[in-house]
Amino acid sequence: VSVIIEGGTVISTSGAPSTGNTDPAFGVFAASIGGSGGNGGSLNVSSGGAAGAGMFGGTGRNVTVTNNSGLISTRGAAASAIGAFSFGGIGGSADELNAAAFIGVAARGGNGGSSGAVTVFNGGSLTTMGAAAHGIAAHSRSGVSGNGSNGTGLFYGPSGDAGESGTTGSVSVTNAGVISTAGASAFGIHAQSLGGGT
Repeated sequence: VSVIIEGGTVISTSGAPSTGNTDPAFGVFAASIGGSGGNGGSLNVSSGGAAGAGMFGGTGRNVTVTNNSGLISTRGAAASAIGAFSFGGIGGSADELNAAAFIGVAARGGNGGSSGAVTVFNGGSLTTMGAAAHGIAAHSRSGVSGNGSNGTGLFYGPSGDAGESGTTGSVSVTNAGVISTAGASAFGIHAQSLGGGT
């Protein structure tokens, strides 16, 4: 995902309270979000068997936003002037195995998806007026892994492991312009690279 704002561009948002819309009205919103992995199927048998494993979360790709000299202003809560995000998808969870047998093998949760690199350059003017409305919000976060299932064999029923978290991309923000925020908990630049966890 790549967005370029050239000189002479003016972007202004103020939200839409009359319509009941509570979503933040970003000046620029650029995101790549991996899909969630499917959950494994359940198994109910009287003989031995294995539960279905969770599928892997999708990959979030690289995101780049370049504001060369545009003017961006927002007035809503959590409405950052520039929001750039790459999120890995959540890993699917393994389902339960119900086996009235000697051996019932549980399954593993799916891995969380990896996230891409997020790069933002601002050479223009960014102004926000709302609470938690950052000048630039740049986040890369890998997906949370899926849970493993429990084994239920009469004599041998190992539990399944949780999946692994994906790899988290880098975050780079360069500001050569002007950033002004007026709301509570509104940072000029809020940049994070976070692991999804298990």
